[in-house]
Amino acid sequence: MLEKIFITLIRQFPAEISHNIAILILKLNLLSKKKRVIDNSLRVNLFGFNLSNPIGLAAGFDKNAEALPGLLKQNFSFIEIGTVTPYFQKGNEKPRVFRIAEEKSILNKLGFPNKGAKRVFKNIIKVRKKHPLGTEPIIGVNIGHNKNTSSPVKDYVICLETFFSVADYITVNISSPNTPGLRRLQYKTKLEPL
Repeated sequence: MLEKIFITLIRQFPAEISHNIAILILKLNLLSKKKRVIDNSLRVNLFGFNLSNPIGLAAGFDKNAEALPGLLKQNFSFIEIGTVTPYFQKGNEKPRVFRIAEEKSILNKLGFPNKGAKRVFKNIIKVRKKHPLGTEPIIGVNIGHNKNTSSPVKDYVICLETFFSVADYITVNISSPNTPGLRRLQYKTKLEPL
C-alpha cells in the first residue's frame, strides 16, 4: 500500500526529479527488504556466477553507486552501476528523461552524467565492507569515456584499473546513442586497440 502511494506521488514530479528521489530513498535505505522467493527453475549461471534468478538491474539507474544500500535488498541477482567515466561529467542538457505513458516506459538521453570513477569507487568500497565480491546480488560496473577526452582508450583503461578490484564484472560501454562519437568505437580499427 505504501509503495502504491509513493509511486503515485513520485509521478507528479518531472521524470528526472522522480529518479533522483528514488535514488535518495534507496541511498538512505528506507525500503524494507523484499521477501525472497526461491525457485530452482529460475537459477542461472552467468560468467561463472550461480545466480538465484535471471533478473538484474541494468546500468543507467544508479550511475554513481549511491543507491546500492537499498538496491541490495530488492532481490536482484545482479546490479550494474554506471555508466562511469574517469572524471566528473555533467551529461546532456535538460530535459533529458521523458515518460512515455502509453508505452509505460521511460526514455533517457542522459549522456553519461556521473561523479567520476574515484567517487563511484568510494561508494562501492563502502558497500563491499558488508557485501563481499561474489555475493548475490553481484555488482558490475559499466564504464565509458568522457565526452571531451583526447584518448577514449585511455579513459577505459583508467576505469578498468579503478574498478577491477571491487567489481564482480565490468561492462565496456561502446553503444550509447546519447554520447556523440561513442559508436565509432564499434569499428574494427577502433575496437581492436581497446
